[in-house]
Amino acid sequence: TFQVEESQDCSRDFVEIREGNATGRLVGRYCGNVRPLNYSSIVGHILWIRFVSDGSGSGVGFQAAFTNIFGNDNIVGTQGKIASPLWPGNYPPNSNYQWIVNVNESQVIHGRILEMDMEATLNCYYDKLKIYDGAGIHSRLIGTYCGTQTDSLSSTRSSLTFQFSSDSSISGKGFLLEWFAMNASVGPLPTIATGACGGFLQTGDAPVFLYSPGWPESYSNGADCMWLIQAPDSTVELNILSLDIESHSTCSYDKLVIRDGDNSLAQELAVLCGREIPGPIRSTGEYMVIQFTSDFSVTRAGFNASFHKSCGGYLHADRGIITSPRYPETYIPNLNCSWHVQVQSGLTVAVHFEQLFQIPNRDSSCNQGDYLVLKNGPDISSPPLGPHGGNGHFCGSRPSSTLFTSDNQMFVQFISDNSNEGRGFKITYEAKSLACGGNIYIHDADSAGYVTSPNHPSNYPQHADCIWFIAAPPGKLIRLQFEDQFNVEVTPNCTSNYLELRDGADSNAPMLSKFCGASLPASQLSSGEVMYLRFRSDSSPTHVGFKAKYSIAECGGRVTGQSGVVESNGYPTLPYTDDLSCEWHLQGPSGHYLTIRFEDFNLQDSSGCERDFVEIWENHTSGNLLGRYCGNTIPDSIDTSGNVALVRFVTDGSLTASGFRLRFDSSVEACGGDLQGPAGTFTSPNYLNPNPHGWMCEWRITVQEGRRVALTFDDLRLEAHAFCSSEHVTVFNGIRSNSPQLEKLCSSVNGSNEIKSSGNTMKVVYFTGGSRPYGGFSASYTSSEDAVCGGSLTNSAGGNFTSPGYDGVSNYSRNLNCEWTLSNPNQGNSSVYIHFEDFYLESHQDCQFDVLEFRAGNADGLLIWRLCGASEPRMPLVIPYPQIWIHFVTNERVEHVGFHAQYSFTDCGGVQIGETGVISSPNYPASYDSLTHCSWLLEAPQGHTITLTFSDFDIEAHATCAWDSVTVRNGGSPGSPIIGHYCGSSNPRTIQSGSNQLVVIFNTDHSVQNGGFYATWNTETLGCGGILHLDNGTLRSPHWPQNFPENSRCSWTVITHQSKHLELSFDNNFLIPSGDGQCRNSFVKVWAGTQEADQALLASSCGNVAPDPVITPRNAFTAVFQSQEVPAQGFSASFVSRCGRNFTNPSGYIVSPNYPKQYDNNMNCTYIIEASPLSVVLLTFVSFHL
Repeated sequence: TFQVEESQDCSRDFVEIREGNATGRLVGRYCGNVRPLNYSSIVGHILWIRFVSDGSGSGVGFQAAFTNIFGNDNIVGTQGKIASPLWPGNYPPNSNYQWIVNVNESQVIHGRILEMDMEATLNCYYDKLKIYDGAGIHSRLIGTYCGTQTDSLSSTRSSLTFQFSSDSSISGKGFLLEWFAMNASVGPLPTIATGACGGFLQTGDAPVFLYSPGWPESYSNGADCMWLIQAPDSTVELNILSLDIESHSTCSYDKLVIRDGDNSLAQELAVLCGREIPGPIRSTGEYMVIQFTSDFSVTRAGFNASFHKSCGGYLHADRGIITSPRYPETYIPNLNCSWHVQVQSGLTVAVHFEQLFQIPNRDSSCNQGDYLVLKNGPDISSPPLGPHGGNGHFCGSRPSSTLFTSDNQMFVQFISDNSNEGRGFKITYEAKSLACGGNIYIHDADSAGYVTSPNHPSNYPQHADCIWFIAAPPGKLIRLQFEDQFNVEVTPNCTSNYLELRDGADSNAPMLSKFCGASLPASQLSSGEVMYLRFRSDSSPTHVGFKAKYSIAECGGRVTGQSGVVESNGYPTLPYTDDLSCEWHLQGPSGHYLTIRFEDFNLQDSSGCERDFVEIWENHTSGNLLGRYCGNTIPDSIDTSGNVALVRFVTDGSLTASGFRLRFDSSVEACGGDLQGPAGTFTSPNYLNPNPHGWMCEWRITVQEGRRVALTFDDLRLEAHAFCSSEHVTVFNGIRSNSPQLEKLCSSVNGSNEIKSSGNTMKVVYFTGGSRPYGGFSASYTSSEDAVCGGSLTNSAGGNFTSPGYDGVSNYSRNLNCEWTLSNPNQGNSSVYIHFEDFYLESHQDCQFDVLEFRAGNADGLLIWRLCGASEPRMPLVIPYPQIWIHFVTNERVEHVGFHAQYSFTDCGGVQIGETGVISSPNYPASYDSLTHCSWLLEAPQGHTITLTFSDFDIEAHATCAWDSVTVRNGGSPGSPIIGHYCGSSNPRTIQSGSNQLVVIFNTDHSVQNGGFYATWNTETLGCGGILHLDNGTLRSPHWPQNFPENSRCSWTVITHQSKHLELSFDNNFLIPSGDGQCRNSFVKVWAGTQEADQALLASSCGNVAPDPVITPRNAFTAVFQSQEVPAQGFSASFVSRCGRNFTNPSGYIVSPNYPKQYDNNMNCTYIIEASPLSVVLLTFVSFHL
């Protein structure tokens, strides 16, 4: 597009292009309506573009696209070719281009130069192609090429960098090379020629020798050699055996540089010249770089060195063993070993010493000679770990008792001198945790993590009840992969001990799987961005439990909106990969159908599409399969009957192809919806006319509370079929997923027959396969009759609720759906007591048929009980929540007498939220009353556990505590597992919860009344720090407001919902002593995001002045507290999330608070998208429900 006001010499409005800058070479000045020709800048690489308009005419303007023609910093795939600019023509002068190839981490890159025609000079001084072994030009140089030389090349890791440069004179065709990915082979250790200038080497069991070029003769002038040495899963030790390099006080002429890493920017370990031989040089990781350079004057013999695998390394596992070399035999002299231990964030490290411990040392403080160092953190600068007043150094013959870090990292170092060795040490470490459950937000591929049963890898405790909520970004799916071993006590149908997975946000969501036993479960995949996990155990024997890795699924997702696109992985630039199993869930607006069209399709062909294939399903994989496709023929378009479809893409391990792209569009027509008036009518789509395609329509009818829905089909013209399989109308008694079915109709029926709900809601679902010459239906509803059951229970003095028609003799009806809301009128310090006068429902082990269900709050709340069977509950129902949702459902089969329940509100119990509190029997210290019923919910911050301590206890005694009792349940529900049931006059033992919630229930009968009880509760964590997925909370130094222990270190990462940002405020009572006043060793620091990056530092403080309030730019921050000074009060900081965010990334999602759950009331959120001044912002709504 180009339309700019025309003028002579383009003097009025114009577009001007120059090379480089405002004074660079003029490329052209343009105006009028003729679109300028394309232009490529291949010399300066910078274009300066100016658009000017005066005050006279105007025009549409212009739009131009630009692209980087040569060079690419992220070439991915399995094979390819790279050529110099303008190949096969001559390359331009003054070029400087770079290409970086990246393959899978388990692969290396092989390649060969196919053709080369470049200016040839000694050492390729003018025009050259340089190839580096890694990502970037600071990696090891593999070779420099010019002239007509060709060569084969290979990387040692998963990246290669190609850098091409030319001067301003002689040119040529340039180069053409090919590359391809290969799986890294185990094979023999790599070797290089003696005296070679650089190369890649690996450590083995025996030392390997390394020489400067020409050794023992003199090295040459102008040398620049780099060796990369790797010690897989360990560290490198380098010993200089002989050294003779031109001497200089700062080694400015010739020098040997040793670096702690894999490139020339890594930390220097040593810079050597002259003849003085240093001691052993050791890396802290598995790579070491050695670089030798010489100038153009004096040369000498160079160096001779050996290297081998050092002791130490990185131990990133939740348990392991560390020993001195050769343990339990005598270790060798001159050791310097270091290990970095890291367990899951939020856990701490427990360190156990073996009995045989022998590190001889005459220095009682273990500062000289041979000694072991343990640090409470990630490196040698972290606080020491060990007994009070210690320095973290250990020696002698008496092993330490078990030690605990305060965070999830530990640094271990072992030093020995050249005399008096001993048998060394052996320590075992393991991750430790207290609480289980919580919210987990996954943000990207790097934020994968683990959920485990409590105490894993040790046995889980009895009476555990843990709930996790895992959320991924909108449109992504969650993959749960089980690792190691799985063992949960077997019970019939996994009723008492189990791990339950649900495909949604709460216990109402569809069940994905329920596991017990000892078989490792298969990988699990959600259909949306949330997954619910619950682990429960009873009093049965316990086992190792489970460990599961959560992550964003590598492919698939949820695509919502009026239309959308799905592409196979890598499309269109790369072929799809092997062994995929991807699911995309397509969802258009409610009441519409979808049309799915393939725009490109190329898959491996096979008989029956049994190898690689795409499947299209109606709704989900338990629905109707619409098609299965492979090969390279584009399938015909597909219409669904409803607004939901599933695309499933599966590949095997053989051939691959370019993949596919499909698009879905929602229909213009719609059906179904929410009907909320007291009466109304509705019809099937295209009523009285045939439907050319399928439909799945759902109407949800809600009338005034206390009324029932009466539905009449005034006209019903459906296909007659014995099983109503191809066209039908189904009517449900309620709008829940488990609402009973009242009728399923097809053909024509008497229009005068009414279908009635029992409560104030009803759901009508219409299905047709399409292409049928029938007319559909017309229906009407009224709400003139009183509801059979359900409604609000608000009598402040208490009352009754019963199954419909209860009289103690007759049976209840089939297909009932009753919903009551019971609200406690008392504000705090009150419980709801429910007592059954009679109870007899259909029996089922899991109460899957006729059931009476209680939930906290509303229909989406925490499940409290599911009751069925022929007898009332053994324990009284005493509930601390201020509102309860009660649901009674029956099916079409067996009926019984039903139930009669009484409810009342007590003057004790309720919900206590915080970190400490008190509970006591009513009237304490006076005697409690008869017929007392109290229920307290104690709730601590996530990641904490609750310790409940009874200081006075006098409850009527009974062998089974059947009269008066205190019951403690391990979880947030009166139906959670019982961990204590007490009576008598002895104080119960101190009780420790397994999560951040406890329920305490006090019941008395009509007879004896004793003194009652008094109990306190507080919270604790094992160590400090961790990943906190919270909307608000508090960070504190250990023991705050008392002094923190010496040598403390804690690191927290706080993550909230991605619709929000976080604000952090510090208490003014702040004291973190720092001897240097520079906050080097003792501090509290806060960074934006989940990494401790310098550029993201938001606050740093020590001394007695608290930091100013911190407002984070996004939904996560990291905080670290460390002290190596005297103990002091420390700090306390509260954080709160607020909706709204600032966005600076080039693309992303904006979601409403709590999405995909409902947002809260009284929200006022501002989202700011900041782009560069020359950018525009494109906003696309993919989901909208207000």
